[in-house]
Order: sequence, then structure tokens, then C-alpha cells
Amino acid sequence: MSHEHQPNLCVVPGCEENPKARRLRKVLRITTASNVAYGVLQIATGMLTGSSAALSDGVHNAVDVFSHGAHTATHVKEQDLADEHSELNERKVQRRRKLAALAITAGALIAGGQAVDHFVNRESEPLNQIALYVELGGLALNGALAGAVWLNNDKSRAAVDSFKHDAADTAISVVAVTSIYANQFIAGADAVGGMVGAAASLWVAKEVWQDKHSHEHEHDATTITAELR
Repeated sequence: MSHEHQPNLCVVPGCEENPKARRLRKVLRITTASNVAYGVLQIATGMLTGSSAALSDGVHNAVDVFSHGAHTATHVKEQDLADEHSELNERKVQRRRKLAALAITAGALIAGGQAVDHFVNRESEPLNQIALYVELGGLALNGALAGAVWLNNDKSRAAVDSFKHDAADTAISVVAVTSIYANQFIAGADAVGGMVGAAASLWVAKEVWQDKHSHEHEHDATTITAELR
């Protein structure tokens, strides 16, 4: 993954970048890489085992490289306090968020279409243990990522966005686990889980597309003091 140049938070002599900001960017990058890597595993599991829920969850996680990438880009731009090109940076952030929304929408439509087809041709099936175990792993991963962002205690817009997204991913994983397990008793439950996951992805895409809030970052006391001198 290429690393974008990150402007220093402080441009005033004697001021240093907030360590919390650096920690958060590391967490955001780990979140992005983890979602993509595990998403690929979920997609492969869904395709090989016929689980629509696992496939839908995997597609959502895989395209998170765009949405979480937008969160990271937002955080980088939030910190450029005295950048004379701040308006240009804001436009860049919004453009990346639009692209993220389109990518999420495309993945949701593909996974949702497969889930609908699975539901139309549903039949009784035994418990898909492989898909269940993979989704349990995804549930644990998403919960851990949401917790990591929350524990960083950063109030920036990017951090709030990322936490909400990780929490939504965790909820989607809960739906996937439940639907895969229930499919052995209710034919088509797995497909319903896939459709719910696709619908949740579309909701996330809508939220990312419509978000036009200004982006503000919480600065530490050292930064504020240096700026006032």
C-alpha cells in the first residue's frame, strides 16, 4: 500500500504533532488492511461454500479499502492547520468520499444480486461450518477494530466516522453469523443474511456520499499554546 505524504500538524516553531493523531492514523491503516485481507477470505469462503451471507460480508469488507481510505485521508487533511490550500484539501477529501460511496454501492449490488438469486433457488442445507467459523472470525476482528478506534479517544471527524463504520461492520457480521447458523433450520436464511448485508452496505454508501460536514480535529494543549504565541 502506498503511503501518501502527510503534512505535519504543527507549523509553528516549537510545536510538535499530537501523538494521538499519529496513533489514530496507524489504527486506521491497520483497519483498512485487515478489512481487505479478511474480506478476500470471506469472498473466497462464500464462493466455495455457497454462503451468500459470507460473500456479502466479504465484498463489503473488501471494498472498505476505499471507505476506510477516505477516513484516513480525512484525518490527514484535518490536521493541516495553516495550509493555504485548505479549501483544495477539503475538496480532495469530499471527492475521495464520493469515490468510496460508489465503490461500496457497486459491491453491495453485486453481492445483493447473488443473495437474491440464492434465495429464489433456496433449498434445505446442512450447517455450513466453514462459513460459520470464518464469519465468527470476522465478527471478532471487526469488534476488535472498533474497540481500537474507540480506545484511542480521538474526537476528530475521521475517528468518529471510522468507529461508526467498524461498529456497522460488526453488526453486519452478527447478522451473517446468525443467518448462516439459522439456514440449517430455515431454508433461505443465509440468502436473507446476504441481502441484509448488501442493504447495510448501501446505507453506509449513502452516509459516506451525503456527508459534507466540515472536518475538525481535536488538538492537544501544546499545539493550542504554540498557535497562540
